[in-house]
Amino acid sequence: MQASVSGVTNLSFWWSVSSQTNYDFLEFYTNNILAKRISGSVPWQSNFFKLSAAATNVLKWRYAKTNFNMIAQGQDCGWVDQVAFSPNNFKAFPYTLQSPAVQPDGTALISVQGESGCGCQVLASSNLINWAPVTNFVTSSGGTSTIRDPAAATAPVRFYRARSQ
Repeated sequence: MQASVSGVTNLSFWWSVSSQTNYDFLEFYTNNILAKRISGSVPWQSNFFKLSAAATNVLKWRYAKTNFNMIAQGQDCGWVDQVAFSPNNFKAFPYTLQSPAVQPDGTALISVQGESGCGCQVLASSNLINWAPVTNFVTSSGGTSTIRDPAAATAPVRFYRARSQ
């Protein structure tokens, strides 16, 4: 699936895949550069990307099979839904994060509150110096979204912050 867009600076979409782990992928490209890929049994995830407003952007989603000799695992397909484009015509209000709620499996649930419909990125760190993205998403219509950090289960210490995208 492919689209060309001009004058758009924000892209959001949901996707899911059911494939052979590390062999078959659902991929997303911007201007023929791989931006993100998922493989295996991945439930619905939200995505948010900033695009160059000065150019026409070519967006492509593709399901790629890399191992044709193996028996298919899962449903051998991927899904993309709720693709939305919007101009970058406002700055989001600051985000508020609630204290993470540690789950029985060790993962952490983080409640993020901010202006509804804005792109947000939650980042995590173990030392307050090096930060890595946990997820990108668009805040829900009520302004509060809950995200899960599976990496918290293996981290002795975890700090979080959120920023506008």
